[in-house]
Amino acid sequence: MKKFYYLRDKTNRPVVTICIEERNGVYARGIAVCSVSDNPCKSTGRVKAAGRVNKAFGNKRNVCGPMDADSMYKIDHALCTFTLPVWGTELIKEGLFWGEGGTFLGIYDAVLSKREQRIMKVAKGV
Repeated sequence: MKKFYYLRDKTNRPVVTICIEERNGVYARGIAVCSVSDNPCKSTGRVKAAGRVNKAFGNKRNVCGPMDADSMYKIDHALCTFTLPVWGTELIKEGLFWGEGGTFLGIYDAVLSKREQRIMKVAKGV
């Protein structure tokens, strides 16, 4: 079961979409970051994030990376421009983008953050 959550800017727009899914005890995470030149759209973010989860499971490895310095700058610039609330930047610092070998937008065998653990518990009805 895919579960989505969002990092929102100060005006409550969903600027980062995160999808997590478990298959056979393995978790994957897909991330979509809205460009500063785009208008945030939940459905577009969900499609991109879910696609990265599917790609990570299909390849059984991290995908959409490792990102180069220019790509990381664009994401950092977007996150700073959207001025995410403090909890949003803390989630980024928890390592949502980090996978073995660098920075990725699709993480295979992801280690869930505390927030993601709560989301998945609720989804399972635990």
